[in-house]
Amino acid sequence: MNAPMIPVVKESEHALTVTSPAKINLWLEILGRREDGFHELVSLMVPTTLVDHLSLTFDAPEDLLEVPEGGAPADPSNLVLKALHQARQSRPIPPVQVELIKRIPAQAGLGGGSGNAAAILKCLHQRYPDPRGWAGVLADAEVLGSDISFFLGDGPAVVRGRGEILEAVQEPLFTGLSPHACIWYPGFGLSTADVYQQLSGPLTSGHMCRNFNIKNFRHGQEGFQHLFNRLLDGARTLDSRIALISDLLEDHFSGRWIMTGSGSGFVIFAADPGASEADATLLKGLVASRFRADDDASVDGIHGDEIHVVSLLTGP
Repeated sequence: MNAPMIPVVKESEHALTVTSPAKINLWLEILGRREDGFHELVSLMVPTTLVDHLSLTFDAPEDLLEVPEGGAPADPSNLVLKALHQARQSRPIPPVQVELIKRIPAQAGLGGGSGNAAAILKCLHQRYPDPRGWAGVLADAEVLGSDISFFLGDGPAVVRGRGEILEAVQEPLFTGLSPHACIWYPGFGLSTADVYQQLSGPLTSGHMCRNFNIKNFRHGQEGFQHLFNRLLDGARTLDSRIALISDLLEDHFSGRWIMTGSGSGFVIFAADPGASEADATLLKGLVASRFRADDDASVDGIHGDEIHVVSLLTGP
């Protein structure tokens, strides 16, 4: 058991603090709808340096989730509490208090909630070992959600099935670069289920699916040309603002932007941190000038207040 994407920041006899990262989908194709209602997919996922902080206090008087700075619900709908409940199906776990400091926007396709759930499963296993071993932790992750297993892996991975089958990346991606990115949360979220529902049959039929090749992402900036996300089709249909944002990014950052996951988060890639900082400055100005709700009601809710410059963790 390691889960290096969820490092321990601080540990004491009765408490544990860890971080969980945002992820980015460099490639995401939907292969079709399965009989169980989920979609079969293939995706290349990488973690980033944008992280949430989770502090657990063990042997607390009662279960308690606090989200002091907001950004996520502090009720049973939160995957943090769902993960705690799921872990208790395999062994007794005394009450736990969790403080969650959110930095990763919700409903942005960045996997913030999934990473939080993975962090809880790891911490509980460290404190109260699952009698099934690490395999039991992974089984709980699969029950809770499709992306959670990724955060319990070793780093960048090709993800298949509905998200539970991981193939660790064996060689670094974007070699020769110090890959960075602007992550932009445009001020509104999208429901993953609603985005998937917008995908019509032809969009997910075999003859329409693109073939994935990991070699396309090995070398330098050439990899940026292969960024792809099938769910952008569904997101554009669901919310007209996604089309407006896509047009803006294509005008100014052509060939190196993508919507991540089911949205609404967008990512602009760059070769180094300086270039990414310049992208962030440009993007903020473009958003302020292009999306003025006072002039056009169709852009209501779009803002440039949440733009994060991050490093991509692309090595095995």
